[in-house]
Amino acid sequence: MSRAVEGHFTTEIQMLTDSTTRTISGLTAQEFITYLNTTLKQKFPTRAIESIGGYVESPLAYDATWALALALNRSLVQTNLEKWTYGNTEMQNIM
Repeated sequence: MSRAVEGHFTTEIQMLTDSTTRTISGLTAQEFITYLNTTLKQKFPTRAIESIGGYVESPLAYDATWALALALNRSLVQTNLEKWTYGNTEMQNIM
């Protein structure tokens, strides 16, 4: 873990914005949380939502998933994923 975070710094973590702007997903942050809470209540009806592992970090995971999807989508338009390698600098620049 210490190797993975080497050089990282942060000044503050904000898990969820209070903005009412619709994101690329079509949802506002509050709509995302409402949907998440509804889904979790259905799947885990006897548990407190906040006690479910990863709940607090879920907005970050949602954003990361969207960022990955957008990067992969952009790569499909500009190059062929079959040419992807860890050393492919063209792919690094695209993403």
